[in-house]
Amino acid sequence: FVFELGKTKGLNILKKVVNGKPGYWIHATGPDGSLRDWELEPQVELGSKEGVKLNTRPDFVLRPVRESDRQALGEWALYLDGFAYHWDKTQDDSRKRMAVLRSGRRVWSLGWHDLHPAGKEPEAAATQYVLKHRRPELLALYDKLAERAGWASSSTLTGLMMQGPFQLLVKVIQDPKALLPQLQQASTCDAIAWLHAPSLKAARWQEAALGLHQAVPRAVREFYAQQPENTGMGGLLAGLGTDVRPISLGVCIPVGALNSVERLKCEVSIHLALEDASAQSSKAFESDWRGFWQAANVLQFTPRFTLSVASDLEGEALNSLLDDWQINGAPEGGAPQEDPAWEEVFSLSILDRSVLIRLSATGVPAPEVGVDLVVGIETIGTAELCWLDRKVAVLAPSDEEVATPTGWILVPASTPSWIEQIVSALNG
Repeated sequence: FVFELGKTKGLNILKKVVNGKPGYWIHATGPDGSLRDWELEPQVELGSKEGVKLNTRPDFVLRPVRESDRQALGEWALYLDGFAYHWDKTQDDSRKRMAVLRSGRRVWSLGWHDLHPAGKEPEAAATQYVLKHRRPELLALYDKLAERAGWASSSTLTGLMMQGPFQLLVKVIQDPKALLPQLQQASTCDAIAWLHAPSLKAARWQEAALGLHQAVPRAVREFYAQQPENTGMGGLLAGLGTDVRPISLGVCIPVGALNSVERLKCEVSIHLALEDASAQSSKAFESDWRGFWQAANVLQFTPRFTLSVASDLEGEALNSLLDDWQINGAPEGGAPQEDPAWEEVFSLSILDRSVLIRLSATGVPAPEVGVDLVVGIETIGTAELCWLDRKVAVLAPSDEEVATPTGWILVPASTPSWIEQIVSALNG
């Protein structure tokens, strides 16, 4: 893996000591000539001390060297798993990756076949899932929303998802500020294109025959059952005639979110599940297994995402990892809007009200709005939301290039997991 990184144009790999042990620095040059340094630390133990509910040891953790980049881009747990030793361990592997995701980190999976074999580009096994059964009329709906929001078109995103996981990871390293928003847009595009149109007019997602329970964990289904707003559903499910077994994909989008770009940014959910009962050491299952992990690489950028195996969907092992799903996805009616301090935040902040309600539902104290960030006698920018006593702040899009003052944690509001990062910083 490191050897292939070193052969890649625009990446320069140096051996370095990282956190007291041998590791690497990656000097990355972006398409526009911009420079960014990452550190690559091997065999990192993640557990309760790091906010990860299950102990796991990814092969590498990738993180930016600059603190300001690290706050914006976070840590990435890289798993380099071979099929021969992991084909029958998907239950344990998926739980651990889900625990890492719930800690606010990203995960990325690569296998032998995902690296460049001599003379040819590795295929993207996930395309047999992420580009299947998308409805043209709903892709057109996404394109209308994308034009309004300034997002990439569905055709551009289709080209992105046809690239292999190694190539995508390289692009993340070289140009994360351009690629990460497109990956979230790609998952949103798929979610909309997979919707079951009749469910937008009448609640149908609880109908067992449609098969959403084959992909969506119990805790998530219970959450949607409590919502006053109808939730559109869809995906790659046997009951919808879009079966791609042994993989199932469930989609849930509140109907009102289809009219709000801001709501789409935080309320779309995709749920990926592998039917582990069919696992076997065969070429056919290896293709499905690779497609599952590659799909997870791309779809994890959905605002709300789960991955699991079918045998875990009803069990406590997975659902206990989702015990704060309601907090992360609190409906408007469930937030403490009667709190005068939060009402002031809702009225003063330029951030979308539904996003602020999600933040308030986590239980963090109400922030100040529009606070100047001062270093010495110089005002270097404005914090849209600020907890002065904790030196924690959220930056609006117009101020995301502000340099981080010493001792502060600044999180851009464009970061998909900014709420989780703020909650972690305030609780830490």
